[in-house]
Amino acid sequence: MTFPMTRNLRSSVKSLRCNEAGETLVEFAITCIILLTMIVGVAEFCMALYTYEFVSYGAQQAAQYDIVHGAHWRSSACAGPKSYDCNATAADIQKYVEGLVPPGLNPSSVTVHTSWPGKSVRGAVAKCSTPNSDGCVVKISVSYPFSMHVPLLPVLTMDFTSHSEMVIQQ
Repeated sequence: MTFPMTRNLRSSVKSLRCNEAGETLVEFAITCIILLTMIVGVAEFCMALYTYEFVSYGAQQAAQYDIVHGAHWRSSACAGPKSYDCNATAADIQKYVEGLVPPGLNPSSVTVHTSWPGKSVRGAVAKCSTPNSDGCVVKISVSYPFSMHVPLLPVLTMDFTSHSEMVIQQ
């Protein structure tokens, strides 16, 4: 003996199992979410490489700026980041690197650490009367915090750092 309500329920379930009208729409939605997440992920990865390239370039350019602007270059202080006839200080080098920041990155997030160990290339301290003088080593470290935002994934924060070491020429 079958109850009429059970028969109706059974026929409804059977018709739902055979009806696949909305299946394509659900598959398309899931595929779009995955595809768009991957596209944004690739774009964010490219932005991370862009940031790393800037940090490396900034460290190299800061060291080159400092080796030309040693203690015996001129007697005046630098008026701005594009000044070429002055002695560079750590603050001047920071401003110079901030001026190199490409579009898409925040100049105020760049950290530049400049040090003059007071030694020559071979480690002699006597040759370096002033830490920023000719023949002495300058060490530059540039860092930039980068946050990677990919939908459906947690935010990944990386701190890119690059170092450069050169001998002051002027």
